[in-house]
Amino acid sequence: MIKKIILNNFLSHTDTSLDFHPGITVFVGHNGSGKSSIIDSITFALFDEHTRKSDKNLLTRGMGGYVNNETGSFVILEFSIGPTNYRIRRQIDSQGRLTSAKL
Repeated sequence: MIKKIILNNFLSHTDTSLDFHPGITVFVGHNGSGKSSIIDSITFALFDEHTRKSDKNLLTRGMGGYVNNETGSFVILEFSIGPTNYRIRRQIDSQGRLTSAKL
């Protein structure tokens, strides 16, 4: 079960933390509000996969298309399988290169 996700400079999320609880979770919002970004962040954290063609496209971009944070982006995912809890942190630099993946 996914318990928590933290997004920093990931797509439309500059600093987002979401807690999940047992049951069904539904994301509701306007187009472009970041619903799909949450799903991409989960698959990126778990499998280094996403729908954005390039890791460079995962970075939050501000005015003029520049990356908001020169240090890049990271996703932290906390989940459990049975009684065991896990925490994954996957980070990319400002050029979209994977710099860290820790379980």
